[in-house]
Amino acid sequence: MILLLAQIAVAATIQPSVEVSSDLAAVHVLVGAQGEQVSSCGLIGNEWGCQPIEVDGPQPMAVLLDTTLVRLGAIEPVSDTMTVQVNDGVAEVVWDEDAVPVSESNSDVFLVLLKGASSDPAPMVNILFGGQTSEARCGDDGRFPDLGINDGVFTCALVTPTVDTEANEATFQLRLGPVQEEPLGTVEYSASPGLRFAQLTVGDPDAAAGKPFALPVGSSSDPQKGDKPTILSPKEIAIDAGEYSEEPAPAPVVSSSSSSGWVSSSSSGWVETVLALSLVIVGVLMGRYTRRGGVANIEGVEIVRLDALDGNGPIPDTGAVLVHADPPRHAFLHLARTLTPYRRLVLVSVDKPTDIQPGLDVVWVSDPDWRSIAKVVNRLSQDGGVPAVVLIEGMDSVLDVGGASPTPVLDLIDELGRDVWVAVVEADGGAADLDLPRWDWFVERGWVAR
Repeated sequence: MILLLAQIAVAATIQPSVEVSSDLAAVHVLVGAQGEQVSSCGLIGNEWGCQPIEVDGPQPMAVLLDTTLVRLGAIEPVSDTMTVQVNDGVAEVVWDEDAVPVSESNSDVFLVLLKGASSDPAPMVNILFGGQTSEARCGDDGRFPDLGINDGVFTCALVTPTVDTEANEATFQLRLGPVQEEPLGTVEYSASPGLRFAQLTVGDPDAAAGKPFALPVGSSSDPQKGDKPTILSPKEIAIDAGEYSEEPAPAPVVSSSSSSGWVSSSSSGWVETVLALSLVIVGVLMGRYTRRGGVANIEGVEIVRLDALDGNGPIPDTGAVLVHADPPRHAFLHLARTLTPYRRLVLVSVDKPTDIQPGLDVVWVSDPDWRSIAKVVNRLSQDGGVPAVVLIEGMDSVLDVGGASPTPVLDLIDELGRDVWVAVVEADGGAADLDLPRWDWFVERGWVAR
């Protein structure tokens, strides 16, 4: 009985609201390690008023901004009014703010779990709802709402305007070509708009159901940071398969005058000799890994390619693109946060970024000379780890120190060749003479190809 009373004492009904700077179509508050409780929000003035939530002790929470998830960590009730303030993808919870009235959402968010689909090409799902047809791109790459990378289960996320219809039935179809589709089934939903789930199976349309499925909402041991999907690097995959043998790597020797951020070290002559001999022996006997070949030379391993960013943006594979955004910092940080779970990052900017939570390695190169940047990238490209991408914030972030090149950014891109993806982020209209594929990125609309 005492335990029961204790549990009742910490339970609380909270009225949440969300303040967010960007233009959005839908906002939801998710509660629980797997998003078991969903609070839909409606826009009132400059804030989103959300349905009340029940919180029993510290609970993992997140806010879903359209189809972008921002984790809040484990939240414990302090008062009955909670305001989530989101700015540039960073969220802060504030208590004892004035309550915002509850308002009904005017957009629907469809989250689809798709089983039995082929990955070549990535599946596309058509959603027919209220007389409107929308297309959702699906992925198995660990990005929200996907829970496991390359596990054969695809997920799709789509925001649609709320339609005035009494049927409230959604029909799902797998797109096979420009005019060919395969039925995936029909799901009937309640009248109120908000978050709509669908679980679909290719070849079994009768199995279609609107049951919720687990979402990656839970928080990690750091109460301010959320969990990230478990992502195996090509090296880890090879180790699990018993296909990887790694040579001892020599300690990098860097001049003390270098400011590239690499730690300098030294070894005595006999250590270097033994280390060099070990490298030769391992390379000859194992034959599975070479520093010059990187991950591509690990037997039984294939680099997992990424789909278009945010579903309709550039594909971070190889080559270079020019991204226009105002301000450029928004797009620069968005690219970094989107890619860090899947690629190692080399960040090139005048000011060191401080608001990125790394998934894989993130390196900021403080030496602006293009040759120093190229050395850092080449080391990462040859060490057998997860591929690296280069994000450059502004043409002025790259210089030709001691030289007279008018285009050091192009010199850097030429040096890296076609094996590394590079994104140069500029203000709208900047770097107009740069002969690269061009994209615009908007906080409210996402990617637009030029």
